[in-house]
Amino acid sequence: MAEPADANIASASAVILCFVAGTTDVLSYLTLGQIFTSAMTGCAALFFLKATGGHYPAALRAALALASYMLGCALATLLQPREAKEVKSPRTLRNLLLVEVALLLGYCVLAALAAHPATGAARLWLIVISATAMGLQSIVAQDLSEPGISTVVLNPTMTSLGVALTKRMIGQERKLPRDNRLQIFVLIAYAAGALMTAVVIARHVTEVNWVPLVGVAVVLGLYQKVSRSTTFCEQKVAQKR
Repeated sequence: MAEPADANIASASAVILCFVAGTTDVLSYLTLGQIFTSAMTGCAALFFLKATGGHYPAALRAALALASYMLGCALATLLQPREAKEVKSPRTLRNLLLVEVALLLGYCVLAALAAHPATGAARLWLIVISATAMGLQSIVAQDLSEPGISTVVLNPTMTSLGVALTKRMIGQERKLPRDNRLQIFVLIAYAAGALMTAVVIARHVTEVNWVPLVGVAVVLGLYQKVSRSTTFCEQKVAQKR
């Protein structure tokens, strides 16, 4: 069982990463040709809508985002250790977050060098990088061990929260469980990220490209600290032996 401090870090990380997802979805939709690089359900719907409507460049962008997201999931899986007990360890999460930070840094650099909004090959590469980072983030969110929480797919979170709120209203539950309270904060974080990004882009502020990077870097810092603490404790135990 996780220590309370570790549980608090996992909860804070889930909220921050959901803010990143909200930012990324609006950012990609408004600047990368009306596709999503985090919300794959919406991206799949856009692909079929554009493909059947004959808007093949837009359908290609959506298909590229879907494929890149899966690439990110595959990359995270390959980077995870084979030992089951190490898969969700702070060190593993830190390593995955390091890769995501590197991807998002590459995104920011390319976005700064490209036209605004990006077009042509630059836009396609930005889609690939962003969706790959979000696919990797989906595995990180899964490994945070927060039940019913996903930072890139809100449907399960909303379903679980809807059930819990209904039970609370009809008296089956005296109060919302901790997991459901966290889900409220996660949804608020997503909405805040989406709203902030939409407002900032409307004012033509391109620095919003850096927001996902900063958010993930904050979570990386948290897990870097936890990882060092875990390593220190392991060394102390080894010395006593």
